[in-house]
Amino acid sequence: SLTRTSEDLSSLAAGRIEELPPRYGDVAPPELAHLERHLFTDRPPVAPELEGAIRFLEGAGARGTLELVADEVLQLIRGGTKPEEILLVCPSVERQRAQLETALTALEVPYAIEGRIRIGKTAFGQALLSFLRFEWLDGGRHDLYGFLRSPFSGLTRAHVDYLEGRLRGRAVSEPTRVVEETLKLRGQPLRMLDAFRAEAEPLAAVRALVRSMVRAAYGLEAPPVGPDAILDLRAHRAVNDLLDELETWVDLGGALSREELYGALDRATLRLARGDEPGRVAVTDLLRARTRRTEVVFVLGLEEGSFPRRQQGSPFLADEERRSIDEASRRARLTRPDAVSRERYFFYTACTRPSRRLYLVREAATDDGSPREASPFWDEARALFDADDVARWTKRRPLAELTWRIESAPTERERLRALTALASRDVDEAHSLAYANGWDRRLVRALSAFSRPTALTDTVLLDELRARETFSVTELEAFADCSSIWFLERLIRPRTIDAEVDARLRGSVAHQALFKFYSGLPKRTGGERVDRERLDETLEFLRECLIEAIDGGVWIELGELQRRELEESMWRDLENFVREEAESPLGLVPRKFEVAFGSDRSAPELQAGLKIDGVSLTGKIDRIDVDPFSARGIVQDYKSGKTAFSAAKIESELRLQIPLYMLVLRDLVGMEPLGGLYRALAGERRARGLLRAEAEEDVPGFAKRDYLDEDEFWAQTERAKEHAIRFVERIRSGDVQHDPKGGFPCPAWCDLWAMCRVARP
Repeated sequence: SLTRTSEDLSSLAAGRIEELPPRYGDVAPPELAHLERHLFTDRPPVAPELEGAIRFLEGAGARGTLELVADEVLQLIRGGTKPEEILLVCPSVERQRAQLETALTALEVPYAIEGRIRIGKTAFGQALLSFLRFEWLDGGRHDLYGFLRSPFSGLTRAHVDYLEGRLRGRAVSEPTRVVEETLKLRGQPLRMLDAFRAEAEPLAAVRALVRSMVRAAYGLEAPPVGPDAILDLRAHRAVNDLLDELETWVDLGGALSREELYGALDRATLRLARGDEPGRVAVTDLLRARTRRTEVVFVLGLEEGSFPRRQQGSPFLADEERRSIDEASRRARLTRPDAVSRERYFFYTACTRPSRRLYLVREAATDDGSPREASPFWDEARALFDADDVARWTKRRPLAELTWRIESAPTERERLRALTALASRDVDEAHSLAYANGWDRRLVRALSAFSRPTALTDTVLLDELRARETFSVTELEAFADCSSIWFLERLIRPRTIDAEVDARLRGSVAHQALFKFYSGLPKRTGGERVDRERLDETLEFLRECLIEAIDGGVWIELGELQRRELEESMWRDLENFVREEAESPLGLVPRKFEVAFGSDRSAPELQAGLKIDGVSLTGKIDRIDVDPFSARGIVQDYKSGKTAFSAAKIESELRLQIPLYMLVLRDLVGMEPLGGLYRALAGERRARGLLRAEAEEDVPGFAKRDYLDEDEFWAQTERAKEHAIRFVERIRSGDVQHDPKGGFPCPAWCDLWAMCRVARP
């Protein structure tokens, strides 16, 4: 890639060229000198014996490989090598920055990454760009609060968390509403926002903003100190320098829009750190490594596709056309250097930087275990030396080695991880080592992290539970699903910060819409059932009920698109549900809706609830369909999803609502139950449930297996009562377990496993 440059310099020298003898061997071990002289040659001479000046590291997975590097760096520092005499060379620092920072920080290796980063990657730049996105690019709540939460806003973190929590709980996201609600909750203005909006010129507004941001973060009493403050001040200077340049451009008559100013700030970069900072290991790229001399060098990324890197062609001018232009004009420099030759040059210069030791590093397998081919440069370097010597100085870390061996773990944190891993194989030895090193409490906590006692022991809480006399049916069903789910949902009651349209909200709206629809149907159409002859009018009324339910039942702020999506998706399900109702052969008529029992708001005859062995059960029946000529009926329970439970599923999955609701119908409402149905509102909407076989003529058209004879029908109802009492006794005794129905693993839909500390694959 340097051929043209070499030819130009040779012509200028006019034959006065002196070739100096090789001197690298005077300052480096023989192995390094041999590599410097004969790398990429066709017939290298016999190599000297490897004595550790060149070493090879092979790791599995990106993290495992970099942890192997970090461990070697730490051993070098502990052995007396100054950190600034160690150089890590990466094909792409930006691509590996996060993983390098993780690996080096975990082992407490001091480091300085050379190079430039965008201003938006710094805390100062991120806050500035968040503010500008909100003001100029129609940003949302996340952008404004990204700025307010930063130290550059002048507001305390607790105050901002409170403000955002209130807004997120109501799903306020439209920019104007975000500012209105924020000011209403604060009771005072956002001074930086007001000052920014008062400036007519964008450059002046940004300049005043960045000045206020630095003052708010660091004050005027003492100079900022620490690496974070230094980086923020560098970002502040870079922004001011860019603003000066843009101001000169505007003074010359150039145009500058707000979008262009934001784009310029977003693209602006700043220098991270010098590579020769005392007391820090330098991390640099191949280009900057050419001018460095250190004792130890690590060359990373020696995998196929990483180094040499794949080069993409230009979409504007092909390589052949570039070469033809260069040949026609001696002064042209359009031909791009040969990619492989250029990479070979970079690899050669990186390998000749150390004066004491060179490490060549490659990732032998991906994180999922797939093998990775070695770079040809890796093979070239290894081929220069005896195969046995190379094998002796190659260190490998397989993918299965999730922790270090305890005797070689580089830090106490890694030793504790290794100790925990040892406990899975030999718990006695692990406890002995833990006791000898004072780690016994930590080991016990680690081993019991997923097997802690779950039974409730707080005396105040247990007294409260024992004194309870009423339990809701849905609560007992939740306990049947998993007692840990009951504990977290009913006692701890965690809530998400962000309000969203979830299944619970959709179900609530659907129930309200159907309640309004069926309770108002007689007045609207003159009939209690859906009439096929007046279906269009009925559906029009259903749409009105749905809109009214959304207006009254959705407490979060919805954008126009969100509201339309909610309304149309629910309309599709409810419309199909009502159309099927019009075709139903069922002769019963819907007359009672949202029948609550066991509460003060219930009808007088229902306020005591369903009494079972001294326990009062409470709940709400979505709908009761009644025989118009007798005191008989069925209960119906709406399910907003696609699942409706058959008679067998009601028994096996401990579904309590339908059996117990039928007892409410018999004992409290005073009607003979013909059965109970679960009505799915989505999917195929097939009604399933528990029905009496002798009443099949009155409730026809359902699955045959859901009709049970009298003995089995009432026996299953009695078993539901027994299950309810058993769950009540467990609740009163605080018997909480990790007992998901169906056994482990936990069901995929449960997102509470992190709180109940259950091991999960």
